[in-house]
Amino acid sequence: MNVGQINRVAADAKAVAVAGTVLGGGEATGSLTVGAFKFTEQARIKLEKAGGKCLSLTELAEKYPKGTGVKIVK
Repeated sequence: MNVGQINRVAADAKAVAVAGTVLGGGEATGSLTVGAFKFTEQARIKLEKAGGKCLSLTELAEKYPKGTGVKIVK
């Protein structure tokens, strides 16, 4: 999933869980926490530059143990 796609689907979420790899296509426009199996270097740069965080799915689950505010996308 591309960074731009994540921005479109995660407008009302605190965090997003991606079941796969986050790719660098598109623009990051907010400080969003994203958990994924893997991030490309370009995706990580874009998300962090916009004030977001890149976490593993395990780290995301530890940060949001009840899943409140987390949107799961594929």
